[in-house]
Parts: sequence; C-alpha cells; structure tokens
Amino acid sequence: MIDACLALAACFIESTGDTAAAKLLIDFSQASSGSGANDPIGRSAGDLLDALMDGCFDVGHRTDNVRVRVLGAMRIEVKGSHVTWNGRAQQRVLDLLCLLAAAGPAGKPSEFLQDRLWDGCESPNSALRISIHRLRKLLGSDDTVIVRGGRISLNPEKVWTDVEAMSRLADCVSLGLKNIATAVLTRLGAGLLALYRGGICGAEQIGWLTAVQRKLSIQFISTASALGQELESRKCWIEADRLWQRVLDAEPLCESAHRGLMRSAHAQGDWAAAWSHYRFCRDTLSVILSQPPCPQTHRLARELGLLGESSGHTAA
Repeated sequence: MIDACLALAACFIESTGDTAAAKLLIDFSQASSGSGANDPIGRSAGDLLDALMDGCFDVGHRTDNVRVRVLGAMRIEVKGSHVTWNGRAQQRVLDLLCLLAAAGPAGKPSEFLQDRLWDGCESPNSALRISIHRLRKLLGSDDTVIVRGGRISLNPEKVWTDVEAMSRLADCVSLGLKNIATAVLTRLGAGLLALYRGGICGAEQIGWLTAVQRKLSIQFISTASALGQELESRKCWIEADRLWQRVLDAEPLCESAHRGLMRSAHAQGDWAAAWSHYRFCRDTLSVILSQPPCPQTHRLARELGLLGESSGHTAA
C-alpha cells in the first residue's frame, strides 16, 4: 500500500498544494506498513486517511479563495460566497472563463482567444483586454488571471477549477488501484462524480470546447471504469452498483457503466435485473443514437445468458 499512498500524496500536492496533508498521507503509509489493520496504530492511520480524503477529495469542503465550476452548470464562488452575474451582459466574460478553465494552467495565446470569441470584431485585442478586466473583477482580484508572454491563464495558486481537479484525480487513479483500500476507492469515486456533473459549459457555442468536452468525457468514463472494475474484482457489488448508476446519471450513453450493472446484477443472482439493465442500454442507444449496443456489450449479454433461446429473450 506504500506506493499507492505515495501516489495519492503526489496527487494531493499537485491538485491542492496541500503539502501538509500529503505528509500526513506518507506518514500513514509508513505506519500501515509496520502495523496490522486491527492494532491501535492501524486504526488511527485509517482514521487519518479518512480525514485526508475528506479534506482533499470532498470538493464541497475546499477553502480556496476562488472556485470555478464549468462542468455541468457554471458556478463561481469567491471566499465561500456564490457569485451572481447578468448572463447576457457578461456572456463573453463567462465564455472566456470557460475557455481558460478548459485550457488548464498553461492557458492559451491571446490570438487563440481572440479568434474563438471575437472573430469578426473590429478590435479583438481591445475586446479581450476589457473582458480580462471584467473577469478579474468577477473573480474578485487582479491576480486571478495571468497575462504573460502573450498567453492568458487562470492563476492556479488563486483559482481552483473542477476541470483541473478532475484531471489530477484521473492521473492518480491511472497509477494503479490494486493496493488501495476499498474505502479509499469509494471516496475516489465520490470525488470523481462530485467533480464531473456533465458537459463543459459553452461547448455548444464554442467549437474548440467540443473537442475538450470529448476528451473530458473519455477521461471521466475511463477513470470511473477503472474504479468500478476494481470494486467488482473485490466483489464489492453494492459499492460498484452505486458508482455505475451515478456514472450513468452523468453519461447516459456510457456502455461500460451499463455493462457494470449487468455484471453486478448477474453476480448477485438477479438475472431479471441483469436483463433489465441490458434492455435499458439497448433502448437508450436506439432512441438517442439510432444504433445498437457495441459488440462488447452484446457479447457480455450472451456470456451472461441474457440472449438467445435459453434466456427467453432476444436482442431484437
């Protein structure tokens, strides 16, 4: 478990800047490596890890000066207070914020932003400068937006974004889950789902964001699938069910989640529920995309005995 804890510690430092919490996590790994789960040290270390997960991955309790959410619905908080705005009057400012949040710490060249937001404008450079000024005012401080070397970015030391937090969490999960405690897996899943609440704002109006949204969706599904499959491998069916269902709430077309629910129901002896999950997957894809389930989903249904004459059901 030591390597996994060190990986989590590195993730905490990168995503939160909380070196104190990371040190505590490293201390936990050292304590757990030399103590059993039932002795006092092991129990106190477990409590410590719970506290760390609450502080670092329960995004609802973060205390950053500025918090920006652009996944699902836009929400801005400055020092714990929700910021309101006149949508029509500040639409370009909000579009700029979405672009910068999607771009991450590296930001984007000013020309890129001008082309995406003020194409055809007589003075795109002036429009960008004015919008940066208004965005800084909206976020409560001049140092929330960095203008340097022809690039514009949100200041990662001042502004927390759900996009960057999800990316860091996904990186952490990609390092491996075999030695991570089940309680930590469920916390990671809860953190992922709290971050990814839907598509990125502005994707329908700004073409570049469509590609970003596609990447975020793939990242979310890949990360959730890794967590869900690890829970399944441990036969934690209830926890896996909860994760897969919430993944579908965010991404209804995610076939890996449908397959997870099928496997879980079948493993628990609920054949009818397994068939129901397959049928719901099939019908959802048919209505929204006018296409059948992918070969992998169809193959799983056959392996589970949900199709064919013996099952009493067909794929039609």
